[in-house]
Amino acid sequence: MEKLTKLKRRYGFKVVVGGPGVWQLKGLEEKFGIDVLFDGEAELTFPLIVKVLSGEDVPKYVKGDVVPVDEVPPIVTPSRNGVVQITRGCPRGCQFCSPTMFFFRSIPLDVVLREIELNLKAGVKAVGYATEDVLLYGARDLDFNPEAVMKLFILKDSQGC
Repeated sequence: MEKLTKLKRRYGFKVVVGGPGVWQLKGLEEKFGIDVLFDGEAELTFPLIVKVLSGEDVPKYVKGDVVPVDEVPPIVTPSRNGVVQITRGCPRGCQFCSPTMFFFRSIPLDVVLREIELNLKAGVKAVGYATEDVLLYGARDLDFNPEAVMKLFILKDSQGC
């Protein structure tokens, strides 16, 4: 962060920090030269704060809105190492975790299939799933859905990955 702060002073760029643990930096923005702390999911809310790049004032702390599963954008180019997101969030509600994680969703199987195919057509040899817990795929809260998990793995196996 010291190097980043020096570069920021030299070049005058803006620093936006986001991610699951961003809450840990609250109160340290000035020390680390952070212009905006972005907490939560970015697809719906982040475009509203991009104006910070042109020098406009934006709040120092922004809470990203939860993205409904049908608005999670599918990938349009191959992902790094063929990773395909199959869930978002986690229903466990652990005290140490960011509350932004609590809204659990499973990406629809047809979207997962399209993303697998996109990766395979690009020459990716194996696909992996991005999830907090693969056995929660299709679950409601912590009520497991074995049929959904089996469909997910049958789908992956049928694609040869």
